[in-house]
Amino acid sequence: AGLSRELVTLAENLTAPVLFTTNARGMIPDDHPLALGNCARRGVIREAVVSSDLVLAIGTRLREVDAKRRGLLLPRLIHVDWDDQWVDKNFPAEIALTGDLVQIVRRLIAEIVPLPDEEKRKARVKEIVLNRQEETSQIGKQHSELEYLKAIRAVMPRESTLVADNTLLGYWSEYFYPSYIPGGWMGAKGSSIIGFAFAAAVGAKIAAPEKPVVAVIGDGGFLYSTQELATCMRHGIHFPLIVVNSRSFGIIGYLQNIFHHHEHETKLTNPDFVQLAGAYGVGGCRVTSPNQLQDALSEALSSGEMRLIELVEDFPEPPFAKY
Repeated sequence: AGLSRELVTLAENLTAPVLFTTNARGMIPDDHPLALGNCARRGVIREAVVSSDLVLAIGTRLREVDAKRRGLLLPRLIHVDWDDQWVDKNFPAEIALTGDLVQIVRRLIAEIVPLPDEEKRKARVKEIVLNRQEETSQIGKQHSELEYLKAIRAVMPRESTLVADNTLLGYWSEYFYPSYIPGGWMGAKGSSIIGFAFAAAVGAKIAAPEKPVVAVIGDGGFLYSTQELATCMRHGIHFPLIVVNSRSFGIIGYLQNIFHHHEHETKLTNPDFVQLAGAYGVGGCRVTSPNQLQDALSEALSSGEMRLIELVEDFPEPPFAKY
């Protein structure tokens, strides 16, 4: 709804910490003092929600995958949305406001009076943010996925888009890749399909050719549409495509083991992805560490050409398993 500026103003007027559903990340920059991150996370973020006395939910369905399935319990709720069918569907709302989101938020900004104890609330938000940062630091010591995401973020301009597939590194990016603008992170979270990111990145680049775009996709997802490398070359649609090669449908294998205690038909026999890219006239390289990924991605972005970066890595589990 183009609400980013209004949401920042509303949050600052209330001194209210802000959580995001997965696809809303970047509506308030992740480095804003009031930004806490993805509401699906457990730990510090979950504790902050439980200890609050009111939740103002704007433009969200409060869908199961972001909230209920993660065990998120909301206190008193004001639900603001353009579509009244989602009000009271997943969580009961004490107050519901439906209609044009821009007009509703602007009206809230105009009518909400200053709240008492502002300095006390600022100190509390700062404490939550510091605790979340420490929690993330501890997670990073146990999981190399965060180092790979840091490598990507280090060379991506602030106003850029990461398109993440439903591959294991993509799931980690939902929680731990900083997004600073609306649309700074994109993923297929409504339908949870595999193979989305390549085509979505093509669309993102066509829609905003001046904005840097990078896609992260698994080897299984990439095999759905490798031929679209020809489309990119034919029409001059150029961006770096990171293919995580684990020689398997990693997330499918993980879920099969969780629910059925064995894997079935998840292993892949892959082509040489770098040579395959070369057959289409696309430059490619193979990397095996965060530093190599950072260097390769930096060069790919600087070149302005279509590039394939094969990341050979086998990530064992998604973040929602623990965090």
